[in-house]
Amino acid sequence: MITWADAEQSATRGGALELGLQGNWLLLQGLGQMVRRYQGYPQAFGAAMYGVARTIASLAAHGYNPL
Repeated sequence: MITWADAEQSATRGGALELGLQGNWLLLQGLGQMVRRYQGYPQAFGAAMYGVARTIASLAAHGYNPL
């Protein structure tokens, strides 16, 4: 994970890049979590993966913009 001790060292607006990277990274970790959590339950697994993928896809329009 990328972090900066001083917000002035951040690439954009006081840590916005840092927050965006963390959000994306955490959601990508969620994909692996879904594999473990729903092993043996294909319908629940598909629904969970769709939800995580939809959230990742919406980051550009709804997640990064406010930062």
